[in-house]
Amino acid sequence: MFDSRVDPFHTGVWGGGAAATWSGRAQVEQRVNLGVGQAPWWLAMGVGEAEQAIIAPRWRTVRLTGLAAVHLWRVLTVEQLAAITGEPSWAAPRSTHLGVLAAAGLIDVGRVAADGAQQFPTLIRPSRATPVEPLLARLRARDTAGIIPARWLGSGSADRHSLLATELCLRVAEAGLAPLVVGESACPITDMIPNIPASRRRPDGAWVREDGLVVAVELTATLTNVAGKLKYWASVLPHSPDMVVLYVVAASQGRMAAQLRAEIGRAMRDLSAVQAGTPGRLLVVDWVDWFPAAHQVSGAFESLVVWRLGGPVWGQAPLGQVPGPSVDRGVLSRAGTLLGVPCWQRGRLGRVDVDRYLEGLLQVPGWPLNSGHG
Repeated sequence: MFDSRVDPFHTGVWGGGAAATWSGRAQVEQRVNLGVGQAPWWLAMGVGEAEQAIIAPRWRTVRLTGLAAVHLWRVLTVEQLAAITGEPSWAAPRSTHLGVLAAAGLIDVGRVAADGAQQFPTLIRPSRATPVEPLLARLRARDTAGIIPARWLGSGSADRHSLLATELCLRVAEAGLAPLVVGESACPITDMIPNIPASRRRPDGAWVREDGLVVAVELTATLTNVAGKLKYWASVLPHSPDMVVLYVVAASQGRMAAQLRAEIGRAMRDLSAVQAGTPGRLLVVDWVDWFPAAHQVSGAFESLVVWRLGGPVWGQAPLGQVPGPSVDRGVLSRAGTLLGVPCWQRGRLGRVDVDRYLEGLLQVPGWPLNSGHG
């Protein structure tokens, strides 16, 4: 469970706008050539040698699963990666698996640059310089069907945001509160809601309830551009009766959930075209309502209690009381096709050989098997 991981919200290392510092293989080689710093052990491995080590049969399942998780969640700590994959060695101080991916140039490695952050775990994200597709092209399709190639779209200021989104989805999965959670890469809005105008928008993650209700998660630390996002969600939610949007307020200082609720209320009143029922599908919770301190969980989290707008009045209710869809699109049946989801959510087969696990799944249509999207 998450009490064995460093808490990314309550550690206090993000004060003052602190962000992570990142390095890929090219940056590390440049520094070493200039005589700045020591070469990590994995730099002695050539790119071709590292790629072969990834796809070699002995460790292929473990390493492709780790690579899939990095691309699905975009930014995560090695502790989160170990939890998602069920492979503790990803978080080892000298992880061979991590070193191989870094040597191949497929991931960037980050450190939080702030006072008191020395014990904060290593961060990982997809490489900004090396696309993963050439490596995947060397493999059989069934080995790579569960990997969604991600393009790194963020910046340093998004590191805290992305880490918290990963942590929240992981905690929901670990607590058994949703049978499927997926990261941002699996959530292009036009895949989640068919028949809407093309858009590059995507929530920070999504949960799927047993009855097929999709919870699109929007993490926010400020009220900047909230009105614009609310207007967009209000315009597309009528096209997806099996979806709600949960705004999770993760302000670094103070509580902001009440302000966000007021903003949602104003936005709904200002939008004359909002369809009946749509405001009640925009939900709000404050991070500290669920997690009041490091490694602490409130009873509200155990029931996923959220704020929901019922008519003109906000009220609190468990997420389970939000009505589900009339028709289940079968999203849960496709959970096993995404290697980067928490390992226990890939069904009773759990950690199995990639060949057997993905056999026969390539032609399953629909979200979240959307590996054609970057």
